[in-house]
Parts: sequence; structure tokens; C-alpha cells
Amino acid sequence: MSISKDHRWVYVAGLSVRKNAKSPDSAPHLNVIFLLENLKNNCGNLDGKRIFQNNDRRMWCSDISCDEKYVWMLIHIGVATVPDPAFVNLNTLATRDAGKGEDEGAHYCAHILIEKQADSCGRNLTLIEKVPGISLTSCKAHFNWILAKPAAKLVFSENGDEKTYRGVVELDGFQSLTLKQ
Repeated sequence: MSISKDHRWVYVAGLSVRKNAKSPDSAPHLNVIFLLENLKNNCGNLDGKRIFQNNDRRMWCSDISCDEKYVWMLIHIGVATVPDPAFVNLNTLATRDAGKGEDEGAHYCAHILIEKQADSCGRNLTLIEKVPGISLTSCKAHFNWILAKPAAKLVFSENGDEKTYRGVVELDGFQSLTLKQ
């Protein structure tokens, strides 16, 4: 499946970063900046590429940037089980197969835009471009995988005891609305 360069569809969602259930009650609250820092720490290295679905898929983020209002990035997926692509000449209808190597797969990439300021419920407005293999569920799984890494664990001292905890991402889609709404 290929993607038109003329039309794009997006998921509209609310992203929140919270403490996991085993966190100390008095531990500091987390926000989207905590997720951003951990994504940046894993960007561009092999440890930041999640391997999943029977070792057939890889997911990673790149080009993470922000300004005072927004965070934007690219999220990529490589899928080994996609068949070799074929191209058709639109004038003659002749097809040409383009083979892929043994260690290659189809590559898809989506833009993500996250508003830094959370709403009254603690959710950050998030737009994710719809492309094959990248969904709200796969992004949520990838973000939670990043926050489950040992480097993302947090330590909080409570009554002289050090307790570890981590962040958890919630990514809930909104019902279909226009972007203007």
C-alpha cells in the first residue's frame, strides 16, 4: 500500500504522561516534556529501535524538535513481511517488480505534532499522520517501551526510602471531528 503525496489523514488524540500505578503518591507528576527527553535520548541509536511482532517490525523516532508551543517528530516503521513493491507505467500499464533484500522491509514514516500545553484534564492535543503500520496503538506501545527502559526509571526518596517508578503514556483518540473543531 502506498500513500498519496496529495492527501493526508491524521489521528486526533489526547496524550498524557502519568506515573505508573506503583509510584509513590508524593512523587512528582510527569508531563510530555519527560517523554520528549526520553525520546531524544533514544533517537539515533540502535537501543531506540523497538523490535516487535516476531522480529518482523522495527519502530523508531527521529527529527525530534520543539518550540515554546509544540513538539514535532517523525515516527518510522520498517516491516519485513511486506511483499516486494511493484510499479506500473501509467501510459502502457506495464509493471516492473522492485525486489527487496533479505534484511529489508517496507519503510513508512509519519509526522507527529504534540501541543506542549495540556488541557484541563491533563491531555496534550496530539496529531499523528495516518500511514500503514503506524496507529495510535503502535505509537502508545512505542512511547511506553521507551519509558520502560532502565534509563527512564525515576527514583524518589520518601521517608528515607528510595523508591523507583516510571512514566506511562496514555494516548486516546477523539471522535471524528474537523481539524478546525
